[in-house]
Parts: sequence; structure tokens; C-alpha cells
Amino acid sequence: MLLRQHNQKKKNTLTDLLPTSKHASVMKTNTRDPYVSLVPIGSKYSKKSRKEKRKPVDSVTDAMHVQGKTATKDEVVEVDGVVIKYTQNNIPEDLYKYWGQRYRYFSLFDYGVYLDREGWYSITPEKIAAHIAKRCRCGVIIDAFTGCGGNAIQFAFTCERVIAIDIDPIKLHCARHNARIYGVEDRIEFILGDYMALAPKLKADVVFLSPPWGGPSYQDAEIFDLKTMIPMDGIHLYNLTRMHITPDIAYYVPRNTDPRQLASLAGSGGICEVEQNYLRNRLKNLTTYYGDLCVAVGDAGADGGEDANMEDWKENMEDWKENIEDWKENIEDWKENINGIEG
Repeated sequence: MLLRQHNQKKKNTLTDLLPTSKHASVMKTNTRDPYVSLVPIGSKYSKKSRKEKRKPVDSVTDAMHVQGKTATKDEVVEVDGVVIKYTQNNIPEDLYKYWGQRYRYFSLFDYGVYLDREGWYSITPEKIAAHIAKRCRCGVIIDAFTGCGGNAIQFAFTCERVIAIDIDPIKLHCARHNARIYGVEDRIEFILGDYMALAPKLKADVVFLSPPWGGPSYQDAEIFDLKTMIPMDGIHLYNLTRMHITPDIAYYVPRNTDPRQLASLAGSGGICEVEQNYLRNRLKNLTTYYGDLCVAVGDAGADGGEDANMEDWKENMEDWKENIEDWKENIEDWKENINGIEG
């Protein structure tokens, strides 16, 4: 009955399935179904990392400014006829809305970040990437579909070694260049190849899966289907990774993915954690954690007494402060867009 009502709605389909409580909770449909903890992670991207939200990258990046790096010239860059660096004057009209969010994708954008056309709408926002990297802290991590390197760069700050794989040489060129800007190129091994073919030969502690979603059109679907809407079959992709590399998987998927389909990947009796990633009070995507990456969900916090309430109040105050900062940033974005239109 819940699924039927859910399918009748055009928007907010996922939200209707998630608990309204701010605390972690567990949903179980019957005794044979896997458990899935459905965890909203706050008004931004992580309650645990709110104190560091204004520092999406660590001191290694901050030191770059001291070392004399300066912003690059506003010029177009191409590789083999493919534009990998746009300017405000030449970016295509359908990508212009992403241009206004460029600093959310890369805080060091002005230092010469490269993004091909697909990269503009597939890159993980930096704050979300930083949060995921902290959750995936380990020795060796594989970024199976690295794209232009947004996640790989953040993994390099929390993991000892990053293996960044992509089948597109231009995207891999962008990723290496961007990693150099952030000062972490030496901590990432860039591999040109098809992850599906390479997986049986790879070894790592954690695998991050962020396969292509089929372009912005995924937003038009009421429910995003992992099996049919991910080109290489998202269910097969997960099973291949679990079988050959590790059960410790972080799966980055659209916000309109059915959490029950994500839960089914954990298998009978298995546990996974579905995390809502918010940015500027908007739900951007889901990250699902499997294996040892899944945080155990208990009753702590659901009724934690006065101490828990005090922590809640502190978190709410931080949210209000963040909202004020967001409003200020929105005003600056509007001014910039208005100036761009007038220009």
C-alpha cells in the first residue's frame, strides 16, 4: 500500500519513505527483508562535520594560497577538440545554471579547474564529497568512476591511497589536473580503463561507486531504477564489486532512488545505511553505505535525556547560523547572475 501511494506522487517520493525524525531509525518490512537505516544527515551534508563545514578541504589546500598560487586567466581550454575549461562568456546556455554553482563544486575553481561538459552536471559538490571521504576513511580506496576528480581529491585527504578509474581519457586528464591544484596528485593513481573489466583484478579496502546516471534527465523519472537506468546495470555493478573486491561499498545515487531497492542489495539479514545528502537546504543525492561503512543504528539519541536535548539545541543553533550564511551567499549569486544577464 505504501508503494502504491508513493507511486502516485510526482514529487518528494523519497522523502515520503524516509522517517520524519531527525534521529536515525530502522525500517523493516518483514522478517526476511534486509534492514536499512534511513538517516537524514542534517540541513547540509553531515551533522558530524558541521564544525568543519566552512573548511571543505584541509590544511594542505589552505597552504596552497601561502605558497603563491594565484587565480588563472579567464580563458577557454580544449583537449582534442573538447572544451575542458569554460568561461562565463562561452559556457552553453543549458549549463549556465551550473556555472553559478562552480564554487560549490570546487572551492579552488578560480585556480584553473578543468570540467568537461558532462562534468558540470555530474560532479559531486565539494562539501558532500568531503563528508563522504570522512565516512570512507581507509588505507586504499577505489573511485570506480572518477570523472573529473571531485571525489578522488577528497579521498586523498582521508585515505592513504586512492585508485581513480575512468574510461574517458579526457575526464582522467581533468581529474589529474584538478588533483594537482589541490596538491594531492601524488596520492592518487589514475587508471584509464573500464572498471567493469578491471574489477576482478583489483584490491582495496573500500570502493566508491558513482556510475553515470544518464544525464540530467534522471530527474524526470518518478523512481530511479538502479538496474535499468544505470548503463552497466547498477545491481550487477554492486554485486561485481562485492564479489571481487570488498563488501565495504559507498554507493552514490540520485535522490529519487527507491531506498528499498538499495536495501535489497545488502541481502537477507544484511544492513545498509541510506544517507540523505543536503546542500543549501536542498536534497542533492543519496549515499548508501554497506559492510563496515554502515554505522550501527541503536536507540541512543532517540531518548537521550537532557544531554541529548542540549546537543539538539546546539545543532539547531548551528543550522540557523548556516542558513544566514546561505542567504548571504544566495544574494551574492543573484547579484552575479543579474550582472551576467546585463553584460
